Amino acid sequence: MMTVLSRTHLALDLHHFLLPTFEAVSNAMHGIEALYGQQANQLGKIHIHFFNPNDPTKLKITVTDNGVGLNDENYKSFKTPFSGFKLKQHGRGFGRFIAFKVFSRSVYHSRYTFFTDNKSRSFQFDIFRDKEFAYLDGNPEFDHTGS
Repeated sequence: MMTVLSRTHLALDLHHFLLPTFEAVSNAMHGIEALYGQQANQLGKIHIHFFNPNDPTKLKITVTDNGVGLNDENYKSFKTPFSGFKLKQHGRGFGRFIAFKVFSRSVYHSRYTFFTDNKSRSFQFDIFRDKEFAYLDGNPEFDHTGS
């Protein structure tokens, strides 16, 4: 993953937060389409919140959707660089990497359904650590499926 990151060229300034934010919205759209199919336009919801937008050292952006979430298949793909999973959805599978060029921290919270059970998954993803995944206690701040 470090090689991928080194080949990614983005300026490290406030204006370049848009590309990883766009990638997060794209992922949200894919999750909604996976859950709702043809009804995605009517039932899908994406919320984007900006906190401290005038202070680049405290800027926080959250993108929340009501899609399928990081179920086991999506999570396995997330953990595998260049899995090809996102290519099937006309995505690039690159968003989690470019976020490191702009943001100091990326945290993921997700709810998903496994058969009839509701499950959740929360972690911080950091390719600069020996253990890239730091699992977090607690549940997402939303009750529906999604990330």
